[in-house]
Amino acid sequence: MTEIPIDTLHEIFLQLEPLDLLNLSWASKSLRGIVMEKSGRYIWKQVYERLYESGNPPPRCPEDINLAQYTRFLYHKRCMVCDTRIGHHTSWMMRLRACHHCLTNTALFSTYRYTSEGLLSIRSKKSSFVWKSELEEIKEGRGPSANERYKLRAVRMEGTREFDEWEERCADSQTADLERRRTERKDAIMKKLEEIGWKESYIRDLNCGSMPFGLPGFGISKKLTKKDWEAIEFEIVHRLSDLEHQNLPRLKQRRLQTRWRLFETKFNEWNQNQTSPEWSFRPRLADISILEPFRTVIFCSSDRDEIHYDFKMEDIDRVAKEWMASRDSYIFSLLPQDLQDLYQGYKPSLPPLAIFRFCGSLHGTIDLICASRENALSYPLSLELDPQDRDIYKTLIKLAGSSPPLCPWNWNWHNRDFIFDIKAYRITIDILEFLGMDPYTTTVAETALFKQTQFRCFMCKNPWLPLNSFELMIEHDLLCHDNPEDEQMFPVSERWITAVDTIASDFQIWSNEWQKTEYHSIFLE
Repeated sequence: MTEIPIDTLHEIFLQLEPLDLLNLSWASKSLRGIVMEKSGRYIWKQVYERLYESGNPPPRCPEDINLAQYTRFLYHKRCMVCDTRIGHHTSWMMRLRACHHCLTNTALFSTYRYTSEGLLSIRSKKSSFVWKSELEEIKEGRGPSANERYKLRAVRMEGTREFDEWEERCADSQTADLERRRTERKDAIMKKLEEIGWKESYIRDLNCGSMPFGLPGFGISKKLTKKDWEAIEFEIVHRLSDLEHQNLPRLKQRRLQTRWRLFETKFNEWNQNQTSPEWSFRPRLADISILEPFRTVIFCSSDRDEIHYDFKMEDIDRVAKEWMASRDSYIFSLLPQDLQDLYQGYKPSLPPLAIFRFCGSLHGTIDLICASRENALSYPLSLELDPQDRDIYKTLIKLAGSSPPLCPWNWNWHNRDFIFDIKAYRITIDILEFLGMDPYTTTVAETALFKQTQFRCFMCKNPWLPLNSFELMIEHDLLCHDNPEDEQMFPVSERWITAVDTIASDFQIWSNEWQKTEYHSIFLE
């Protein structure tokens, strides 16, 4: 140190902070001489001038103390009385920093409730303290007069507000610094956890959106070292594993519902933008949810995946169109060969004709499979699914809840159960011919014209009970008169009669028509 020129040392010291200069002055006699001698006073002044222009400038140094003493009061956190403990309590008027022990357990201070005598005081959280020697002087009538004490107190009080504001800013800055270091340590721990498979987002989801309280190593402002991590790793992982075991089923269900809602919203948006084909012939939500890429995202995502999914409209549109093309081709393939040849020009999309009847093992005949699918598909699956599809099927039932029957029952699983209904097809042809319509061109919509008309069957024992729809006529013949071995099976045109509105005329017309037929005598026997 003695070999360094004094000018060079001064240049170095000018770059230091006040507390650094104070510590240097305590380091050795030679350094104390350099820092505290008259030639070094300008160093203190320049260092403080730099502080006064900083973002958090301290109050100007009072004239009754020098800058070294001022530095100890402002920046050196140890008690100025005992120099061992932290001095939490400060008094601007006394230029003093003291610890609670010295204020309460030494002979230097005395608690004092009043300040009318102009005594300098320092406050703790609950009490005020004064120099015990000054209090004894007042009691004994010695020392400065009350007027002089008031004047001194008034002078010493100047700058109190600036000092209090500066202390508050320092406390806020220290709090922010501690929080920053805690955050840095927490980020370092989370990085270590992520390396072994524990993402922060996943941990928060397990714990209802917040980090678990009291995890080892958190809430400390010390920088994380390798040794620190090795000491806390096992305990943290153990705590997180317990948390996962308790909450994973709930988390999986919540994430599944979130993915389903996101997909449902996007699908409904797509559906609203469609103009063709009509709604009945478009896929339902469950139809394309079990197709890729949606199947993997919704039902097969990893337990620790993020829940932010972007279901793209173009993907929904592409999969829906592929589904409709596949559906049309499959329905066309169910037709007998003669009908395939007859309607070859419509392939693969069939016209909505009334004669196209289909049935499955668990339901009666229906016309266009998609148009009537809510009735056709609202049954338990009769076919066995592979294990993964079975799990998805159960999940869809839970997601549907008490909703209308459109979620769990999707086309790709139920279509395997459909066949072309030959019996219903032949009966439909007969009924359409009876109604005076061309069976090979009449659409389902055109049969709705007969909803307001009532029909009665001659062969039934309850002939006055009317059937008031085209569909009921088909079901009636299938259930009551579809017996190839029945010798009394008569043509449709001779089994049905169109009824009129009033019961009396209705019955009379039926009776007259019935007696005209050759079957009247058969039933009389």
